[in-house]
Amino acid sequence: MGQTDPTTAATARSTLIAGLEQQLATQEADIAGRTAFLNKDAPSVRVLRQSADALRSQIEQEKAKIGLPA
Repeated sequence: MGQTDPTTAATARSTLIAGLEQQLATQEADIAGRTAFLNKDAPSVRVLRQSADALRSQIEQEKAKIGLPA
């Protein structure tokens, strides 16, 4: 097998990060919408917050792999 070109790998990771950031933005908007009529501790809001936290963590990990600040 051949080696992966570092530029190609960084570009792929950047694309992945952009997608994850879009998912995070969508979830944050959903959280904001739900907290407009639900308690911030409502089960559905807590699940969304946990999912958003997991996305943030994944974004940080992917950024670290290509040397970007978190």
